[in-house]
Amino acid sequence: MAGQKIGETSEVLYIYDRICPKSSKRLEILREYSAGLKTKNGAPRGNTSRGSARTDRDPRDHSNAYASSSRQTASPRGNGQAGGRQRSYAADATHKTYNGGSDGHGGGYSRSGGYYGAAVKERPFKLLLESIISFIDTVEQRSINDENIAKRRAIAAKKWSEYKNTVRMIAILILVAALFVAGVYRLFFKINNISIEGGTIYSDEAIVTASGISMGDMLYSFDTEDAARSITFRCPYIKSVDIELGIPNRVALTLTEDTAVYYACIWGDWMKLSSGLRVLEVTTEEEALSAGLTKLTLPTVMYSVAGGVIEFEDPRDERFIRDSLEAVEASQLYKCGKIDSIDLSNEYAITMEYDGKYLMEYGGEDELELKLLMGYKTITSDKFETGVPARIDLGTVGEASVKYDHSLSTNSSK
Repeated sequence: MAGQKIGETSEVLYIYDRICPKSSKRLEILREYSAGLKTKNGAPRGNTSRGSARTDRDPRDHSNAYASSSRQTASPRGNGQAGGRQRSYAADATHKTYNGGSDGHGGGYSRSGGYYGAAVKERPFKLLLESIISFIDTVEQRSINDENIAKRRAIAAKKWSEYKNTVRMIAILILVAALFVAGVYRLFFKINNISIEGGTIYSDEAIVTASGISMGDMLYSFDTEDAARSITFRCPYIKSVDIELGIPNRVALTLTEDTAVYYACIWGDWMKLSSGLRVLEVTTEEEALSAGLTKLTLPTVMYSVAGGVIEFEDPRDERFIRDSLEAVEASQLYKCGKIDSIDLSNEYAITMEYDGKYLMEYGGEDELELKLLMGYKTITSDKFETGVPARIDLGTVGEASVKYDHSLSTNSSK
C-alpha cells in the first residue's frame, strides 16, 4: 500500500476486519465451492483459469495458495480477469451446492463462509418470513374476495327477486285483462242480427243454414272463408259470398248469384252450367230446351260437382274451351240469343247450330272472333235466303261458303 502510485487500482478487498488480496479471496472461494461449481464442459469452475490453484492440492496448503495468488497478481490481465471471475464465483457462492467429494471432503452440503455465507444462512428465515407474509396476504385477500362474492350474490339475488316480482305482476295484469276481455266478449259479442243481400233464388233461412252460422254464436267463433265455401257448395247458384262482421253482434252476407247458360251431358246426367262452367244442378234435356239454354258437347270430363267448376282430363281442353266460349259470348250471334248448341269436342272442328236451321262450321280456334263475325254478316246479308236450312263453312277467314241443305236436323224447338 505504501508503494502504490496515485491513480492505480488497489488490489485489496475489505472483508469485515481483515484485508486480503482479491486473488487470495478467490482462492478461498474456490477451496470452499469448487466441488459444486461446474463449467460448461463439466469441469469445476476455476480449474481452467490461468495461474489458478489445482483442486487436487490440499485445501489447507495456504502457502501454495498465496504463491499462486501472487502470480495472478503479477499477471498483466489479473485485474480484469480475476475481477470477473470473482464476481462470478461470488454470485455462485450465494447458493448451496452439493459437494460430490472431488476435493476429498466427502458428500453433503458445503457451508459458505464470510459475507456470502451469512446471506445464505439468513435466506431460510427470509423465506419463512416471506411465506408468513404471503399467507397473511392470501388470507386477507381471500376474505376480501369472499366478501365481494357475497355482495355480488346479494345484489344478484335482489335483482332476481325484483325481476320475479315484476314478471309476476305482469302475469297477473295480463290474466286480469284476459279475463276482462273474455267477459266483455262473452257478454256483448253474441250474434243477434244476420242480414242477407243479393239473394233471390234461395231463401234466407236456407242460406243461413248453409253457412253454418246461428243466432247466439260468438262473433269471431267461425271462419268467414269456410262459411262462404259452405254456402256456394250447398247453394250452387250463389257464385260468391262476401261476409262482413259488424261489431259487436252483426253479420252481413252479400251474395252474387249465377245463372244457367249452358247444359251438357256429363257421365250420363244432364247438368246446367254457368258461363264459367260451374255445375249448378241436375236437369233434363227437355227442361233445358224449354229454359232456352245452349247445349254444349264437351270432351271427357274428369271432375264435376255441384257448386264447383268442371275439370277435364286434358288441361289443354280446358283452356281451349274457355277461350272459345269467351269469344262466342262476345260475338253478335250470342247477343241475338239464337245459338242452339256448340260442339267443342274437337278443337280443330268447332261447329255451331243457330236458330234451328243453320249449321256453322268454324274449323280450328284460330281467329275465331273474325269467323264468328263472318257468320253473323252472312246470315244477316240481303243475299242470304232466310228460313232455308243451310250449311255455312267459315273455316277460312274472308271466305264464307253457304250450302243449302233441307235435310239438316237441329235440336232446337224455337
